[in-house]
Amino acid sequence: MRKSWLVTPILQLPALLALQGIDVKSEFATAILGNRATMDIEKAGADVLAAARALKQREPSLQCVVLECTNMPPYRAAIEAATGLKTWALTDDSRLTRPWRPLVTA
Repeated sequence: MRKSWLVTPILQLPALLALQGIDVKSEFATAILGNRATMDIEKAGADVLAAARALKQREPSLQCVVLECTNMPPYRAAIEAATGLKTWALTDDSRLTRPWRPLVTA
């Protein structure tokens, strides 16, 4: 298994991460990054699943996936079915989707 080690600056603990991108020429990437008004949903879904399968094949010991793109949660069930991996999204944590408020100190 190829490993990428990062050290968290606060706790100084190593964290193992495996990153996978989607082909920049794919339907999903060109539609989202190009801010297009339309997208072929079937092709985009195939693009996302291809990336998930590539990640699983490259890193077979993975136990879960985190979708960092907020446009990917609609593909979560398909990713889980295709890879067998529990799939999380940044939108699962309400702290990341509610409006920012400054910290109030007494």
